[in-house]
Amino acid sequence: MKATIADIRRGDRFTWGTKTYIAFDDARPDAHLTDLGDFHEIRMVQTTNLKVAEDGSFHQGTAFVDCQTVLSAKEIEISERGLRTVRLGEEPENVDTPRGWQYAENRLTGTMAARALAQRVADDIDETRDHEIRDALKAGMSVPEIMKVTGLSRARIYQIRDGRR
Repeated sequence: MKATIADIRRGDRFTWGTKTYIAFDDARPDAHLTDLGDFHEIRMVQTTNLKVAEDGSFHQGTAFVDCQTVLSAKEIEISERGLRTVRLGEEPENVDTPRGWQYAENRLTGTMAARALAQRVADDIDETRDHEIRDALKAGMSVPEIMKVTGLSRARIYQIRDGRR
C-alpha cells in the first residue's frame, strides 16, 4: 500500500527507493527539526541484513539499525504489516520490553545520528543566511535593517560581510 514515512509502524516491511526494509520502531516526529518542517525519524534494517528465526520473527542480531530523519510526507510502499521483530538486547519472548545496554546503545546511536543530521542542516541554513545577508548589503540594505530582520548583532553582520567567523 502507498504510504508515507509518518505511517510506518514497528514490524512494517516497506520499500524506500530501491531497497526493502523492516521497521524496528514506529516512525516518530523528530523534535530536533520541528522548525525546519515536518520530519519523522525511522529506525530500520535492510531486509538483506536480517536473521529470520524459526518462528518467522526478524532478529536484528548484529545488523546495524539505520536511523534516518526524513520528511514525513516522503512516499514509500508498505508491503506487509505486523511482522514480529526482535531488537538487539530484547528478550524474544517479550519484544515489547527492551533490555540491556545494547538497546540503550542503539537508541543513543540513533539520537547522535539525528543530531549530526540536524547540525548539517543548521550549518547549511547558516551558510544560506550569510549569503543572503551579503546580498542584502550589496543591494543597499542598511545594517540596522538587517539587524531588525535577523536578530543578529551589528558585529555579527560585519563578521558575515567580511567572511570572518
